[in-house]
Amino acid sequence: MLWQTNDTHDLAQAVYDEGWGAAAAKLARHTRTVVHLKPDLFVVADRIQSLDGRPHRSDAIFHLDAAGVQVDGLTV
Repeated sequence: MLWQTNDTHDLAQAVYDEGWGAAAAKLARHTRTVVHLKPDLFVVADRIQSLDGRPHRSDAIFHLDAAGVQVDGLTV
C-alpha cells in the first residue's frame, strides 16, 4: 500500500491478490491507483495482471451518490 499527500495532490495505491470466487482462485492481481490533483481532479487507474498466463476481463462500475453529477463521454 502506498499513500502520499502534499499541497498539490494526494495519491493512494493498493493491491488485491487474495483470490476470487468460492475457491479464492488466485488468477490475477488487481492494483488500483487513485490520484487527487487538488482541488478538483481525480484520476483512477486500474491494472489487472494475469497470474495464470491467461487473458482476463474486468468491468469497472462506479457508484456516484452526488446531486448534479453529469457524464459527458469520459468526463464526469
